[in-house]
Amino acid sequence: PLILKTIAVIANILLISAGLALIIDGSKAFNEKRINTGVIIVFTVIVTRFLDIFGTMVKSGIAFIFAGILMILLSYFINKGRKALI
Repeated sequence: PLILKTIAVIANILLISAGLALIIDGSKAFNEKRINTGVIIVFTVIVTRFLDIFGTMVKSGIAFIFAGILMILLSYFINKGRKALI
């Protein structure tokens, strides 16, 4: 139903907002633990949405390789951004 999808989107937006708030607050306060917690929250939401979107495609070999490459690139850039903040 539409109401459940709406609630899921709102929950994802709130989670990402909380993660970004932790990252911003952690970078202002020079608190590595807050930055890492925020990155974990944002990354977890991104990974779960990625699997929701590409989950059915991952069953084929080419899509599995493509999804893996995208995840590697995503992890690399998130970690690079995290290190820049720390």
